Amino acid sequence: MVVLAAVVLPIAAQSSPAAGSNTKSQKVTGIVTGTSPSSLTIDEGKGQEVTIHTAEDYSDRIPLGTQVTAWHHQQGEMQELDRIEYPLELSPSNPREFVPKIKKVILLPSSDAGDATEFYAEVERLLESRFNWVIAHRMLAEEIRRRDSKARGVKPGKVVRSSESPPAPLEPASPELIQKVAEGTRADAVLEMRVEYHLLQVKSHTAEWDGQRETFGTTGSRIASTITLRPVKGQVPAATVVLKLFDRQGQFLWSNRRGFRLLTVEVSGGFRDRPLSEALADAPFLAGWLNQVFASWLSPGSKPSAAGSKN
Repeated sequence: MVVLAAVVLPIAAQSSPAAGSNTKSQKVTGIVTGTSPSSLTIDEGKGQEVTIHTAEDYSDRIPLGTQVTAWHHQQGEMQELDRIEYPLELSPSNPREFVPKIKKVILLPSSDAGDATEFYAEVERLLESRFNWVIAHRMLAEEIRRRDSKARGVKPGKVVRSSESPPAPLEPASPELIQKVAEGTRADAVLEMRVEYHLLQVKSHTAEWDGQRETFGTTGSRIASTITLRPVKGQVPAATVVLKLFDRQGQFLWSNRRGFRLLTVEVSGGFRDRPLSEALADAPFLAGWLNQVFASWLSPGSKPSAAGSKN
């Protein structure tokens, strides 16, 4: 699998072992040979494998065969993940091979981070204006997914989240659903777009996640935090966008995972929620963000860059 691009600034101090452990963090670089909702298996080479327990499910983020670098420590009888670096953009081929072949595309959207309707529309406008693709109406894809879920006896869940825990992860589209959407809309390709809600652990007024870096809080509060040596600690909500492109047979063509914006802002006396619609209203930021996401399509000859990181 060819890594096209993956730029992320690592979160500060993420290589230190978890509280309660008296062992130092160890570094391993190798190929992912196994994943589960709570573990990763990495082949270091020469037949040496290490299985690391993870607090998050990386199954949908890191395909088998992906090269990663991970830091881990001994916690009881298990190896516990401290930090991992992996490519945030993947493709089995160069975009110049598949972009010219696509004439019609449809978006298959989902969001648990708020109303992302305008977000979907902005992505569609970019695809139409930059690549001259015909854009099928996304409601057709949503209806096909609804019928598919009903046929499988799956009822759409209600998004429930709180300040302590994020909502249940969005379900990735299956190859079978991708094929149904492509056939039902006569599209050459299906672009799955998931806008995901995450709670980030922060220890200062800067949050870094999935290739994004955002400083929050007023200037006064940041200065006061520095002077008093009392940095912000806790969780802040944020949105990450996962994009996956498939051909009409459901074959994977390309994926990109990139943090978007924090979903909170500091105000006098505390914090308030920042709706996704408010974050999308920053037109210059949105335009720059979209150019980053689709950079390898716009400049197909560009070389891969450094791997990304994730706590």
